[in-house]
Amino acid sequence: MLAATLAELLPVALIRCRGSTVRAQMEYLRDNADGLRRLLLEEPHGIPEMSVDLLVPPTDPRAAAGYIIMEVMGYPIYSGSNTICTATAVLEAGIVPKQEGRQQFLLESPAGLVQIDATVRDGVVESITCEGLPSYIHTYRATVEVPSLGRVTYSVAYSGGFYALVDAKELGFDLTLDEERRLAEAAHAIVEAVQAERSFSHHTLGDVGPLPFLHFIGPRRACGRRLLPFPFRDLCASRRHLPQHHWHRNLGAAGIDELRRYHQTR
Repeated sequence: MLAATLAELLPVALIRCRGSTVRAQMEYLRDNADGLRRLLLEEPHGIPEMSVDLLVPPTDPRAAAGYIIMEVMGYPIYSGSNTICTATAVLEAGIVPKQEGRQQFLLESPAGLVQIDATVRDGVVESITCEGLPSYIHTYRATVEVPSLGRVTYSVAYSGGFYALVDAKELGFDLTLDEERRLAEAAHAIVEAVQAERSFSHHTLGDVGPLPFLHFIGPRRACGRRLLPFPFRDLCASRRHLPQHHWHRNLGAAGIDELRRYHQTR
């Protein structure tokens, strides 16, 4: 079964992949059967902004289902938004029976077990809260030489995936809509340069794939009496695809908050 974040639920036969864990199954797909991801996400059937969550049998008996995340840049080991979609799908499909009010269950992601808190009202899934992986600062204010941009300062946070963080002002950006194309091109160039220079390893999960995302960070902005969070863009860059961009997903917000707290203590 496929739970797509920007498409309807697509029922297919439950796929069995080789591997003793969901992570091993993800790695098997990545290394031996990537055609499925490309078929579903590349044109004419898919679009770069779409994600597909593939339900697989869990390998941990405590989990109601396992799931593998497929995105345009590859196979993220974890994603909060995709976990929310998968939890909703297994409830609506009856894999996990609905219970009125609040209920809890576990899903098995490639990163391990994830706690799900669901609220069902009048037979409809009203809300999903998922337990995220702990976020932390991996790299603080390193530099990399980027063609056409020169020496760029960046930090790297982990929050379900590794995110490069760049101060937009340092590159002359104001984070306005008219800068979208140049922001995407700059993000692509920076990510390519960082990927070419170094790799990143999670302190407990090990290799979780190359750096896929970049956040441009700007100052807070006032809106009436409220102070809005950082306006920033989440720009994904891949060697296999043209740079794509979309508004920041909640997944990386914890990493941004952690970076802010880290910076304030220095």
